[in-house]
Amino acid sequence: MFVLAGFIARADLWAKFSDEWSETLNERPAIKYLKMYEAAKLDGQFRGWSVAARDEKLRKLVAVLVRNAPRRAIHFTYDTADFQKYRAPRGLPPIADPYFEGALGIMAGVCYDEIDLGVPEEVEIIFDEHLIFRPRLHMWYPLLKARIELYDPALKGVLPLQPSFKDDKRFPPLQAADIVAWLFRNAFSGQRTEFEWIATDLTPLVPMSNYRSIFTAERMNRINAMNLDFPIELIRQWEKDLGIKISDKQKRVWRKKMKANSEFNNFDRTMRDLMKVPHSEIKAALDAEKTEKAKRPKAHRSKRRITPKEKP
Repeated sequence: MFVLAGFIARADLWAKFSDEWSETLNERPAIKYLKMYEAAKLDGQFRGWSVAARDEKLRKLVAVLVRNAPRRAIHFTYDTADFQKYRAPRGLPPIADPYFEGALGIMAGVCYDEIDLGVPEEVEIIFDEHLIFRPRLHMWYPLLKARIELYDPALKGVLPLQPSFKDDKRFPPLQAADIVAWLFRNAFSGQRTEFEWIATDLTPLVPMSNYRSIFTAERMNRINAMNLDFPIELIRQWEKDLGIKISDKQKRVWRKKMKANSEFNNFDRTMRDLMKVPHSEIKAALDAEKTEKAKRPKAHRSKRRITPKEKP
């Protein structure tokens, strides 16, 4: 499973959290940063630690997160085998990649969440440093941002100017995000762990965003049917408008893919159809779905919900 996950909170809360988190890291026995896979395997910062000492350190760090509970949690999750089978062959590199699509989905989801909460101001999205995808995302994001804002004005002024990237070993909020991503990855992979108490502690305090997503094979096929490939003519216009240069090799790859796709439709027309539904209607549909679920008998509803142990 490929999981991008994190928390949504205001900057002043993250500042307070970061101070407390750093103090707790420095308490003896001290560690420089937290990575859940190191904690789980008693490796890295936890090499040579006893299970009891590791658990005590984790409980103190999770307590900091509980005291500074973020507003929402959010995730985008893909089954990597399904992605390679159903999505990657239909997309255009580098966009047809779970990291790239997940990053765009996270950004849009966070922005819609803020709009729902009545604070439609520009948000800052911070990802863990990634040497491969950071330059790709920085290159493509302005193009996609311009098109998305054109067809959904609600996102204008809310989407970040550019996503940010920081070193998770030095930026405490990303260490908190690592906790939720690690828990989700194990839960969605069907793996039980000894750290499900973390999800139990966080679930009552940190609700899930309505815009979290799990991309199944069925959903990926629906995305494929939308056919969001980029016509070369549109790419040329973007190059002119934004002052960038896309390599001829990349364009040849696109031409080959578009030639092989007999159902190719113009990207502008597809995006217009996709984004023409106002955000107010999307919100109304979500509210109606929640009301309908609340009316169902508990025995039916329980089959559709993720248990607290599975959903932090």
